[in-house]
Amino acid sequence: VCDDCATEREFLIREICGSRYYKSDMTIHEFDAGEKLLDAMEHIAFDAVFLDIQMEGMDGNAAAREIRKRDINLVLAFYTGFAEPSSCTFEVQPYRYLMKNASEEQKQKSVDEVLEKAGCNSSVPLLRASIGRRQLYVKATDIIYIEKYKRHTRVYLPERALGLYQIIWEKDEEYPVIKVQEKLCDIYEQLKRYGFGYPHDSYIINFHF
Repeated sequence: VCDDCATEREFLIREICGSRYYKSDMTIHEFDAGEKLLDAMEHIAFDAVFLDIQMEGMDGNAAAREIRKRDINLVLAFYTGFAEPSSCTFEVQPYRYLMKNASEEQKQKSVDEVLEKAGCNSSVPLLRASIGRRQLYVKATDIIYIEKYKRHTRVYLPERALGLYQIIWEKDEEYPVIKVQEKLCDIYEQLKRYGFGYPHDSYIINFHF
């Protein structure tokens, strides 16, 4: 929840906690500036963001453009008092546009829809991978493509995702070898429902990229 008004953050968090889609294992983070939210995204993969538009410093539209550079999959909802949607608003593909002066019923309905959508997105498969001796689980929607690699398969992630998985890579160095043990055809069976294609027997690609 990102809003420079503490009262509005508290209100929205009550709506989230009162939603029938709220689960006790959810973690709610709150920020009073878009810059702080973006800093947090270097270390946290959010499922959903409720974002105010009119804020001091970086406004919500600018923050949303930066959010989409980091994560194309999270569920984005604008939560605003006065700002009307603009062409910039829809470039960042918000899932909902919630006015603060809407009725309690409408606000709760929108919150429910955002949490339900985020819950569906969080069911995306995880691939068990390794980099050197380290084991990690990679969310399918973070993958650009997967290729055959020697006796294994190799996963390629966007630069921002490398940071989320704490993988260090300097651009003048060879891309890290992130290996998955499963065969490419078996991986495709797991991922084909989530926007992945199999255009060549050596590659699976994520069409979102």
